[in-house]
Amino acid sequence: MKKYFAMLVIAFAIFVMPLSGFAGDTEVMFDSKVASDTPSSLKIAPDGETAWASTAHAILRFTGSKRDEFRGAAFAGKSCGSFKLLAFDAKGTLWISAVCYKDEFVSMLVTYDGSAWKIQTRDIFPLPERVKGVELMAFDKNNVMWLVGGSGLHRYDGTEWKLFNRKNTPIPSTSLSALNIDKNGAVWIGTGMGHIAKFDGTRWDVFKPDTYDKFNTGLRSDAGVRSIKFDMNGVMYFTNYRGGAYRYAGGKFQMIECNYGGRGYFEDVAFDAQNVLWIANNNDMGNGPEPGLLWQDGKKCRSFKLPHKTSNWLEVDAVGNKWIASSYDTGSITVFREGGVKLAQ
Repeated sequence: MKKYFAMLVIAFAIFVMPLSGFAGDTEVMFDSKVASDTPSSLKIAPDGETAWASTAHAILRFTGSKRDEFRGAAFAGKSCGSFKLLAFDAKGTLWISAVCYKDEFVSMLVTYDGSAWKIQTRDIFPLPERVKGVELMAFDKNNVMWLVGGSGLHRYDGTEWKLFNRKNTPIPSTSLSALNIDKNGAVWIGTGMGHIAKFDGTRWDVFKPDTYDKFNTGLRSDAGVRSIKFDMNGVMYFTNYRGGAYRYAGGKFQMIECNYGGRGYFEDVAFDAQNVLWIANNNDMGNGPEPGLLWQDGKKCRSFKLPHKTSNWLEVDAVGNKWIASSYDTGSITVFREGGVKLAQ
């Protein structure tokens, strides 16, 4: 019996060894201290250096080690909150969703062009009345806007709005949870039920999650798609909240062998200059030894335990810093770089 138990211990050790921790440097850029002001989104600007984040009460901008906070009076005299960074357009303008109050609380779009904030009221920006709030946004190479509102996927080319939903497309769900556009201009969406859909401007391809013996796509149906990103070669990757990280290659979805035994929840992915995959996950339920950040170079997987144990949003800047925003506990924004953090001066 002792010999058998020893063999089990050795086998378990061999299984977990590829996910050993690795040395690296971290710097905490923001620690909210207050649960009501935890991060809610994170983006790196087109310059590759400036990091932006949002909380319930402020927009944060990090330029090197300097932090600017935009609150209250910055937003044209209106009281705004519930911020979420959406996207940068082709001109470098940052688009944000917010709830603003003057005579009543209203969901609005807010922009920052590098010098001034502007609240995009419907008399300035013709957002359709059917869009009560914007949850996701992306711009294609022609600066055409794609956004997810309560009624489906919307396209705006500067002149005309078009709605894509279950009534006029094969989109399988009204619960759209991820959106991005690849280098060829194809729009990819993910749903809260685990579906993936691709629209190339003419044709829709819809990939349904496996249920029992149906479909055989390799997609999981027990959790939603969290984030869609593309590597330097244009290969599509996404996170399934409970299932791990996946890639779409050769007409098939493949799980990335870097899921730490399937524990925790998988939130985001990003790629560094060497096209190495980084995966953000969290374990705020405390149900296993989660590292918070995973690294996969195509051959092996490593893990790194963050100071706050978890990561929800992940971006990589121009010099290889990994910016990590966490909503765990009171929330934080941490920068990690193996060999030392490098911040712009």
